[in-house]
Amino acid sequence: MKKIRIFDIDGTITHPGIDLWYMTTNSLSSDIESFEKHLLAWKNGIKAGLNPYKTSKSMMLKGLNLMPFEITGIDIRLETKKISNNIIKNCDYFEGAIEHINNSMAKGFYVIFSTTNYYEAGLGFLDALVECNLIGKNNINSILVSGSRIDWKNKKIIHFNMGDCKIKDICEHLNLTEQELMERIDSSYGDDQKGNDSAILKLSLKGFVIKNDKIKFVYFQNIYF
Repeated sequence: MKKIRIFDIDGTITHPGIDLWYMTTNSLSSDIESFEKHLLAWKNGIKAGLNPYKTSKSMMLKGLNLMPFEITGIDIRLETKKISNNIIKNCDYFEGAIEHINNSMAKGFYVIFSTTNYYEAGLGFLDALVECNLIGKNNINSILVSGSRIDWKNKKIIHFNMGDCKIKDICEHLNLTEQELMERIDSSYGDDQKGNDSAILKLSLKGFVIKNDKIKFVYFQNIYF
């Protein structure tokens, strides 16, 4: 069975500060002013030490409730693809990350894009990578996208893909136990070792934290792409 390498997307493949969830939700929001107010309250809550999982899930739900009712997962995928194309055009991503991902697949590794963002947004990001020839179409079957699952009709969160829930979602997709997944992981890459990416980094014996302004105390290895 193939060994696995897991990659967060925002701030790991993209440059720090490039947040596809924010950019997509903001772009599709019917009330940007309210969205920005909720966002500021969320950031202040995180700084104040509120539970990151509960607070971030609540923020995602507020963003969903500010979208027009007719928005679907297809709309999310298309909008994120458009935004990602601009990110690539502006070179707001780590070229070394893409090179490492392609080299991983060439060496026979199975790659997982694990994001707290909407699952469809992860697909849109991958669509853009393929369209811009950063990842070959023949490699699509070697990449699994794992993200938050939304009931778009009712704008409800079915699965919030953060922390330990990132592991749960990957295990369900691959039909593996957590122990079996641990045995198959070669390495994992993230930018938020205390929040979104904590579980995927801890599960791997080789957890790499991308150097960024959020890191004050490093518990894992650092790399520069």
